[in-house]
Amino acid sequence: MPHQTKPKVFCIGETKINRDELKAYLESLGVPEWESDATDDVSELIEIEGRGCYLSFGTEMNDNINRVRKTNEDYIDNIIKVKHGSVLEHAFLNFQILDASRVFTHEVVRH
Repeated sequence: MPHQTKPKVFCIGETKINRDELKAYLESLGVPEWESDATDDVSELIEIEGRGCYLSFGTEMNDNINRVRKTNEDYIDNIIKVKHGSVLEHAFLNFQILDASRVFTHEVVRH
């Protein structure tokens, strides 16, 4: 029988960060101490979701990363520089889903 997991869903923010959900999400990732120096929730959400996509909250999370941008401003400037504009869309409504199966994620995409 295939290994079953129980997905975890976190509503991180909707223009305003839900700090309790963000804390739970970061703890689940194993980086509870991570902090941003963003001056507003929108900039911080963009950074959180971009870093979540690439597991770049630190170099220890992703073997393909050997350095991370230290400031929110540097992070967003780089996103704009490399024209990865879809990351900027994360300032509106954000869910993170962890421990979901490939079957689950493909069903989400289909619907």
